[in-house]
Amino acid sequence: MEILRIIFAVMIVISLLAMVLLFIDGGKYGKNTMIFNSIAMWSIFISWIDFTSIPVNYSTQPFSYQLKLFISMLFGAMSIIAALVFFIKRDRPNHARTIMALAIAGGMMGLLL
Repeated sequence: MEILRIIFAVMIVISLLAMVLLFIDGGKYGKNTMIFNSIAMWSIFISWIDFTSIPVNYSTQPFSYQLKLFISMLFGAMSIIAALVFFIKRDRPNHARTIMALAIAGGMMGLLL
C-alpha cells in the first residue's frame, strides 16, 4: 500500500512541475512544442489511469460508475482539445495552456477521489 502512496506523490510532483512549466517565465516553456506535447501525453496518461483504475465492485452502482467513466474521459478529451487548440491557434497559446492545466488538475483530482 505504501508503494501506491509513493507513486501517487511522484505523480503529483510531476503534474505540478508540468503546470509550472506551462506558465513560468511568461509561458516561454509552454510555447515550446516538445514540452507541450509531453505535458499533453502526461495528461492523457493520467486520464487513462483514472479510467482504468475503477474498482470492480464499483460497477454495482451503475450511475456512479458511468459518471466516473464520463469524467475521466472528459479530462482526456480536454487535453486532446488543448493540443488541437495549441496547434491550430498559434497566436493564442494561453487558451491551450489553461485548458491543459485544467485537464491535469482535474485528472489528478479524479485519481484522488
